[in-house]
Amino acid sequence: MADLDGVALVTAAYVVWVYLLMPLGPIGKMTEQVKGQQNWGDRSFMNSIEQAPLFLASLWTHAYFVSGSAATNLGIAYLVCRVGYVVIWAMKGTEGFPMPAGFIFTFPAYGFNIYMMIGTITKLGFGMIATPMIDAVGAILCSALFFMYAVKVTPVIHQAVKPMFTASSSPQL
Repeated sequence: MADLDGVALVTAAYVVWVYLLMPLGPIGKMTEQVKGQQNWGDRSFMNSIEQAPLFLASLWTHAYFVSGSAATNLGIAYLVCRVGYVVIWAMKGTEGFPMPAGFIFTFPAYGFNIYMMIGTITKLGFGMIATPMIDAVGAILCSALFFMYAVKVTPVIHQAVKPMFTASSSPQL
């Protein structure tokens, strides 16, 4: 079980972090902070909640089936990205998500989750386990590939389905 100690610590740190974020939005509203600051508080908390199932599933699945130490290291990197997301938004002081600067922290975090699941698939499906060096390179590669998918492929998907969402083609209920 010692191999899971680090994963448990990462999980505990994530839960504490989310609880620290929880009051930012409501207290920002109660104290009548500017709209951008209220959004920052709301989205800092809500983005962490939205990502929690994907992160925790990836973290614990990878830890159990592949490597607790690798999951711990990737989980720590993920936590750094979560903190960075909040800090970069506060530093930019924008009303909405600070693009493209915020991508510096969001896409690596998503890539870490994807990599942990790919690691689980390759271990369980093909019997292959990555080394720590492969983990680092693989996580960075997953981050870059997911970013490219998001900015290059999803606009094409949106264009392809756009006619399905026009007023004339939408069914009236």
